[in-house]
Amino acid sequence: MGKRIGTDREVANALGLSTPDAAALAAVSTTALGALAVTTLGTTENSKMVTTNASGKVDTLDIEVFKSDGATASTQVAWSYSSAGGSNVTTITATVQDGNNSAVSDVQELVIWLSDSSAGDGLTATTASGAVSVTTGTQLAALTAKKALHCLTDANGQVVFTITDTAKTGFYPCAIRPLTGRVDVGTQLVSGDYGA
Repeated sequence: MGKRIGTDREVANALGLSTPDAAALAAVSTTALGALAVTTLGTTENSKMVTTNASGKVDTLDIEVFKSDGATASTQVAWSYSSAGGSNVTTITATVQDGNNSAVSDVQELVIWLSDSSAGDGLTATTASGAVSVTTGTQLAALTAKKALHCLTDANGQVVFTITDTAKTGFYPCAIRPLTGRVDVGTQLVSGDYGA
């Protein structure tokens, strides 16, 4: 949902500036590109990011697009767990949300995996004793058996999957966010998240 502008002249033209230097761009707070509002310059997540070359000219500019209702096009993945699925089964719901923490109302691509790390760094070393199965949304592929899935959400932005594991392993469920490529990690599963 973002617009990529490649050269300093394109940046200046898009922002309505007469000069394409970094100082002039840094003075811009907001502007409009057609009917789309853009965020202020900055280097934090969800803002425009400017890179400059050795002469101080702007090389690239990432522009975050806002929806007309004011909700940012940024996303995050929210997690919820249920132990109601049966003995040794946990049901995990991954919900893609917009910048207002509302579930998106369309199909999104997600890569989901189980990790031993609270940062989502790498696949778990443990394989669940039973199946890891998508029950809502669509599994496109098992990237690593019982550990990593390539999925599409349903039309409500959700993937629901179950893990059957007699050891009730404390996995961290993880997903790559649509649009940003950033990783969202759920809280660590505990024994109570699995059915008795």
